[in-house]
Amino acid sequence: MAKIVPVLLLFTLASVFAEGDWPSSAELNREKRELLRRSKRRWVLTTIELTEGDTGKFPKCVSRLFNDKESYCIEKNLKCRYTISGEGVNEFPRGIFFVNETDGRVYVTKSLDREERETYHINFNIYDITNNRMDDQLSFDVEVKDLNDNAPKFILPVQNVSMKEIEGQGKLPITVDARDEDKIYTDNSRIKLTVLSQTPAFPLIQLKEIEGTNVARLTTNGCFDYKKDKYYKVLIMATDHGTPQLSSTAVIHINIQDSNNNAPVFTKEQYQAEVDEIVSDVVILKMAVNDADTPHTPAWNAVYKILQGNEEGNYQIETDPNTNEGILKVIKGKDYEKNALNNLLIAVENEEPFAVCGGTSKSEAGRSTVAVAVMVRNLNDPPFFKSSVMSVHHIEESETRKILGKVEANDDETPPNMMRYKLAEDPANWVSVNEQTGEITAVKKMDRESPYVNNSIYTVVIHGIDNGKPPLTATGTVNIHLADINDHTPYLSSKNLHLCTDSDDNSVIVVAKDQDIEPYAGPFTFELLDKGKGVQENWKLGPSNENGVTLVRLKQLANGIYTVPLRIEDKQGLVIEEDLYVQLCDCGKEKVCKALKRQTSGLGGAAIGLVIAGVLLFILLLALCLMCECKEKFYPIQIDPRGEGNQTLIKYNEEGGTFCQAGQTALFTPVIVPQHSANPVSSLPPWSGFRTDEYDSLGTIGHTMSPLQSHQSMWSSHTHTKEGTMKYYRSKSMRTAMERELTMRLCNLAEKEIDYQGYGPRIYTYEGQGSQPHSLDQLSMFNSNHSLHFMADLDSKFNTLGEICQQTMQEKGLKL
Repeated sequence: MAKIVPVLLLFTLASVFAEGDWPSSAELNREKRELLRRSKRRWVLTTIELTEGDTGKFPKCVSRLFNDKESYCIEKNLKCRYTISGEGVNEFPRGIFFVNETDGRVYVTKSLDREERETYHINFNIYDITNNRMDDQLSFDVEVKDLNDNAPKFILPVQNVSMKEIEGQGKLPITVDARDEDKIYTDNSRIKLTVLSQTPAFPLIQLKEIEGTNVARLTTNGCFDYKKDKYYKVLIMATDHGTPQLSSTAVIHINIQDSNNNAPVFTKEQYQAEVDEIVSDVVILKMAVNDADTPHTPAWNAVYKILQGNEEGNYQIETDPNTNEGILKVIKGKDYEKNALNNLLIAVENEEPFAVCGGTSKSEAGRSTVAVAVMVRNLNDPPFFKSSVMSVHHIEESETRKILGKVEANDDETPPNMMRYKLAEDPANWVSVNEQTGEITAVKKMDRESPYVNNSIYTVVIHGIDNGKPPLTATGTVNIHLADINDHTPYLSSKNLHLCTDSDDNSVIVVAKDQDIEPYAGPFTFELLDKGKGVQENWKLGPSNENGVTLVRLKQLANGIYTVPLRIEDKQGLVIEEDLYVQLCDCGKEKVCKALKRQTSGLGGAAIGLVIAGVLLFILLLALCLMCECKEKFYPIQIDPRGEGNQTLIKYNEEGGTFCQAGQTALFTPVIVPQHSANPVSSLPPWSGFRTDEYDSLGTIGHTMSPLQSHQSMWSSHTHTKEGTMKYYRSKSMRTAMERELTMRLCNLAEKEIDYQGYGPRIYTYEGQGSQPHSLDQLSMFNSNHSLHFMADLDSKFNTLGEICQQTMQEKGLKL
């Protein structure tokens, strides 16, 4: 029994209008056509057709499944169960179909849309009560029948197109494309395109369909005219062939653009222009054109060209973008003597190629030409030098009045003898130029080392002037190459060097220079001079190079500045002797001399002895004054009211000063002037501080006397009845004179004892040979301008006192 395949019968009942109704006769005839056909133990049902868009009551029975196993189930009183699966059931889209498991009726749950899905493939089976499949699986297809329910649609319902007017003949660059979603290759999807309307009506716009497609191209039977109509509106309709017919429309907006169908035309038949010769970069003519095309478009913009007469490139023509005029310029000056008249042929055309309706014409049709006559006016041409730069050679320091060379300027309009020459630039005033001949003469000796000379070249500038109106000038440059001579001695690059005594280095490098050049400069020859100062005992010269030599210290020397005389000779034997100053100092890590020791002041033994002697002398003089009688009548002190006030200059920036600085500015103390004194003013000592010219003009009335004169006056009037009264004033005058003298001598002694250890002069620059150092003997206090010869004129008592003091000083070995 297992090998016997039962015969399966399936009756499909279509178009069931109500649940439980049997199919009509039409449906039964359809069932006859839908017979089963065997295929490898599978039974495939023919397609079931369902019309889309059915508006009937749902769910609706569309077929009934039957299997002979159902009879077996009935005989055996068994229950059989039908099932379906597949597209529209349990596969996408789900829930569209279902089956009554008892009687096998198949139902559809909603209206179908062919445009969503055209066919459904469904499988069905029969099972017994134990859920065992009783037969092989069978299948059937459900096809949705198309209705004309979709109108044609344009891909672009609205189009905005811009096109040239010359494109308006024949085919236009515009296409329309429509689609219909109904079933292809049926009347429902076959479309017809037509022009429904157009504005304006001329030229007539039509459609030409592309075979096998729903695409059509717009055509015309004429040309658009931009000057008449600039805008067109075309309405297109698409209609299908279904029942009922459906249609839709599309609109096309056409914007017409101007084309270059009008050539530019010159406003004049010919032009004339004038220009000065040699003049360049100047506008000589403007030419206007007329063009009927739209302004400021490529169809209107003019392009000018010079076709003839500009073979040498003297002229250039440009377009004014605002006015469309042609601007003719001279870019290279024309020579009147060569050509006084130039005939030019100028053409004009548009940026856009010229074209007419129906096709593009020849380029000559869109071009216009005009003749231009350019007159060249004669002007005074400037002269020119045969050579703009001239070179001559000369030896420096040579004798003057030597002709160095000759310059020559040319001018086609000026005879050579009418050309004038003038010196324009001569920084050092070394040369002159002959106004008629152009000869250059040296009027001064030239120095190659002058700051006006650059790389041994001295440059002058000369003008050549013609006799035109106005006169024009040519400029020439003359380079005078100066040959060097040995006119400069070598010299030390630096005269002041230092050597660190706290380092291992015991030598310095001495460098020499020379303003001359090869062969009058280095290499230099160095020689150490002794000059009787023992220099060669302390120093020697080591290895030398082209411009320098090594100075070596032979032994340890105390810190200070040492003068090292050198003899330097250049390559040609020119010699100079110079002193080199070498400072020995402590440097530290910086290799720079440390700061100098601050000056100090003090008194030596001789100075202390002089101070003691001065004090003793002062006590003796004071005692002598006290012995004088006090009975003499004295006269009151008279002070010159015309004298200047006493002033003191105080220095605040003194470094290492001594106490004598204040003492040297002590105030002068007024002294007694007896009324009967007749001593002349000229006898005042130089240190008295009085100006003799004032007293010469004032006479002897009320003049102030020096301490010495006061002293002599007091002794001469010793017998006067007022002697006792004058004692005090004589004593005061003597004390003033002695104090001043002692103060000055003590200060001189103090200055001699200044400690100069570690100090040396710093020479920062040198001009010439310098000055020789002065002897320290000039610092002696014995060269003081304060003369003591006045003490020889004292009376006998003072002489006695002086002898006593001198004897005491001789015993102690002191000298004044």
